[in-house]
Amino acid sequence: SIEDFSAYLDTIDLNAYIEKLVGKKVDKVILSSERFWKAAKEVYSEDHWPIFKNWLIAKNTNYFASFASYDLFKFAGSFSRTLTGAAQAPSPEREAYALAHSQFGFLLGEYFRIKHFSPEAKSDVESMIHKMIAVYRDRLTHNDWLGPKTIKKAINKLDHIAIKIGYPDKVPTRFLERKVDQTATLVDNYISLSRQEARFRLSRWNTKVDTSEWDMTADTVNAYYDPQSNSINFPAGILQLPFYEFKRDPAANYGGIGAVIAHEVSHAFDTNGARFDEKGSLNNWWTKDDLKEFENRAKAIVQAWTNLKIDGVPVNPKLTLTENIADLGGMSAALQAAENGDHFSARLFFSTWAAIWRMKANDEYVKLLASIDEHAPNKLRANEPVKNFQEFFDAFAIKKGDGMYRAPEDRVKLW
Repeated sequence: SIEDFSAYLDTIDLNAYIEKLVGKKVDKVILSSERFWKAAKEVYSEDHWPIFKNWLIAKNTNYFASFASYDLFKFAGSFSRTLTGAAQAPSPEREAYALAHSQFGFLLGEYFRIKHFSPEAKSDVESMIHKMIAVYRDRLTHNDWLGPKTIKKAINKLDHIAIKIGYPDKVPTRFLERKVDQTATLVDNYISLSRQEARFRLSRWNTKVDTSEWDMTADTVNAYYDPQSNSINFPAGILQLPFYEFKRDPAANYGGIGAVIAHEVSHAFDTNGARFDEKGSLNNWWTKDDLKEFENRAKAIVQAWTNLKIDGVPVNPKLTLTENIADLGGMSAALQAAENGDHFSARLFFSTWAAIWRMKANDEYVKLLASIDEHAPNKLRANEPVKNFQEFFDAFAIKKGDGMYRAPEDRVKLW
């Protein structure tokens, strides 16, 4: 409640702050970290106010420097490049595009999908998704470690997953109405457009949820499962090589986008997905015993990823657990779907899986990702899940004693 939230601080009137921000009387807020707010009185104190002022000045100076000359832009980004190990700043053209995309991404995405994404490809990907969902339905129906109550609710959730492919049905109206003031500065335009977006988002408080909205633009090379709408989302940007090509061998497409599709479906049934029901509401639908069994089985995946390193940097198996579960489940479901087709090539399936995780990165960036990213490093994402499938060993004639061999008793499976 807003009363309980306001009680965390006596130095700032949180109730008045939120009411002014939203423009309405707010009765409840969601805390992303209750532990932080319990310590808030120690943080937001009179003694710390000079530090906050200096921090605000430094943050704003650094942020707005990126809108000035290219020399100042490069200087402002020097700390970030040191952290990531980037050798040089983005070119002015690349940064200008990124800036335009940040405000008009859905319009640029619309252009991209018209130029690069065909209705035939959309229909083909939709067919793949339904095949993948059918595999999960079969596996849930014949699951031997979940109770019937949880299985019934899991299948109900599976049947209610919203499928979003390629692009939104319409570009959100607010992006069509945005205008750049040619007489104003770049900074003034950016602030004005950012305020428009902020006002729109705050205005949605306590209104009906718009489930048609996308979090990613159509040109984005990514995919996601949204637990709050129980939807799987595949922008047109990822529906191209190396993930997918309309006329390519199905085994390659299943090893690429097929495994990604099944990965996202798997998130509906992990420890995070368990907290949301088929409507996207916070409502744990697992029985206590089934969730405990799930967590016990997940320990085998943690164990399989323990003591792994990437370029000498240790991987955190608990941080990457849910994504590792999704990779493993995604590959298993995609492999089953692909094997049901004609002229299946396991070698092509696994080779495409490896290809989608190729990346170029320096040591600093690899170390940074290993410490903060819930996804495992790409090289390990390519090489670790495959060690749990006999089809992989058969395809590449891998035998005991080879570097990528894993004994049957050490192979893990969840879904």
